[in-house]
Amino acid sequence: DRTNIVVTGTHGKTTTAAIAAVLLRANGVASGHFIGGVSKDLPGGASIGRPDAPFVIEGDEYDTAFFDKRSKFIHYRPHVVAINNLEFDHGDIFRDLRDVQRSFDHLLRLVPRHGCIAVNGDDENIDALLPVSWVKAVRIGLGEENDVRIHGFVEDADGSGFDLYWKGARWFEVRWQLHGLYNARNAAMAAAAAALTLHRNNPMRLDLSALGGIQGVKRRQEVIYSDHRMVAIEDFAHHPTSLSAVLLSLRSRFPETRLVACFEPRSNTARMNVFQESFKDALSAADAVFLGPVNRADGVPLKTRLNPARLAAELSCPVRTADCFDSNDELLNSVVSDCRQWTSSRQVIVFFSNGSFGGIIAKFPEAWCGE
Repeated sequence: DRTNIVVTGTHGKTTTAAIAAVLLRANGVASGHFIGGVSKDLPGGASIGRPDAPFVIEGDEYDTAFFDKRSKFIHYRPHVVAINNLEFDHGDIFRDLRDVQRSFDHLLRLVPRHGCIAVNGDDENIDALLPVSWVKAVRIGLGEENDVRIHGFVEDADGSGFDLYWKGARWFEVRWQLHGLYNARNAAMAAAAAALTLHRNNPMRLDLSALGGIQGVKRRQEVIYSDHRMVAIEDFAHHPTSLSAVLLSLRSRFPETRLVACFEPRSNTARMNVFQESFKDALSAADAVFLGPVNRADGVPLKTRLNPARLAAELSCPVRTADCFDSNDELLNSVVSDCRQWTSSRQVIVFFSNGSFGGIIAKFPEAWCGE
């Protein structure tokens, strides 16, 4: 019986859901939430809230159980659905992009007439699901055709800034400590979802001042170590698009700095070769690339398994070093040795994994300082 905000999409669900929950609370609403990550701005990953208040839930498209292959979000009785973006992922349960879109299409059909849909207006894969005739749809993005528009995005070492517009009218100027254009999109989507829930007829009544204090979610561009020579960062990214977005952000955040990327192919899709070329394109933004072994490699047939050796060979060039390793500890030793030899400028190293990377992320600060 709750007014449920279901936040979906291939990327950014956790951050967007957390921001939406923070905005509702900052506007005096005792909302509940259920989020699959550790928000630095909420007291916990789940809260029931008041029974008459909205409820924010991260809507995962992954299957529900071995006996129920429908996406989890099908069960969440949405009032407002937010779709951040839509790409092929979860190759272990979806055949192709159209198969993923079909599941999202089923979700949209559950939204009641008095509900709303907030979508990324710049995403062609979401356009295939539109228009919807039975419910109000709001588009969010960079283009002028969007209802909620992100304008003037800038980024530096301290954070980022941008303006939000609602149908041409300036809504709010955001200056916060989060980085990346993708996080600006997350903020805009969260703001739209919360506003449509509380103030459907006049969304600009939602106070967005809480955005300035947002700290984000753990394991998203999270600095785990820093000194005058090195900044070490952990990031949950495991899809090529996410890797590319984070590396682009780090380039803006740390200009003229050597950028080192360490990647663990760990998710069920990252272990497959469906993204072999896409990972090459994404990781080419780094100055040095260190690839860990495919996690649980025996569970993926060789003909469909990601090939880190080939990936490293194709990434290696006169201006970039790349290598792959049979164990994560071997990777750790190699990357520490490589980075110690670099004396020209400060370095930034980012560990990409949706797991623990065999424990080497936690080991890195001690290994780096142990010289």
